Amino acid sequence: MRIVIAGAGKYGRTIAGELVAEGHDITMIERDEESLDRAIETYDLSGLVGNAASYEIQKQAGVDSCQAFLAMTGSDEINLISAIMAQKQGAQKTLARVVNPDHSLDSFFFSQALGIGVSVNHNLEAARKILQMLQYPSATSVDSFFGGRVQIVAVRVPADSLLAGLKLLDFRHVCGQDLMVCVIQRDGQVIIPDGTSQILAGDTLHVTGETDTLQAFYARTNTMVPAIRHVLITGGGGIAYWLLGL
Repeated sequence: MRIVIAGAGKYGRTIAGELVAEGHDITMIERDEESLDRAIETYDLSGLVGNAASYEIQKQAGVDSCQAFLAMTGSDEINLISAIMAQKQGAQKTLARVVNPDHSLDSFFFSQALGIGVSVNHNLEAARKILQMLQYPSATSVDSFFGGRVQIVAVRVPADSLLAGLKLLDFRHVCGQDLMVCVIQRDGQVIIPDGTSQILAGDTLHVTGETDTLQAFYARTNTMVPAIRHVLITGGGGIAYWLLGL
């Protein structure tokens, strides 16, 4: 896949490294020549010195024929303008890094009115992950859907849980909750369960359901410690700002 990345800073370089490792063809646009040279020396990519919000620079970078344009500079305004221009030039997918809280609240407008595919606020995403850790302290992973209303949480089944030895055929009857076991991990194997599958102590269950229902379920089945309710936050940066508002 041909991908153009605007910005050779920490975020742009990190994403470029991951994409190059996956075999994608990366072109990077960066104003600072030294930063661009470091990225080129570190990763197998091509680069262009200039303003990512310049029509001519984007044209030289081949934005009109790329599959994705990722605006990852340190300026929200440049990211938004360059992503809009890339979309108009023909980039199939566009993504803009947006940090300012005022801009982040307008993500729906950016998508619907301006045509930017996705706007990402890394501070907000980090705050959401921290909140998930507070809600499910012993979970090995948490994934949210539908604005956080539905989640898939992975937890290990202890020997003293009422789930140990339970067949999925009896799962809802015993638990009395509107939940679904999507996957069972056991001894390095992934099991797609059916009604005859049995849950064993030591299994990792991937269970999906609404947030409140999941928390009540895990407390009842002794598969998770209670959610953390009292938190001390030090620092008043972007992550703290979003965490307090969630």
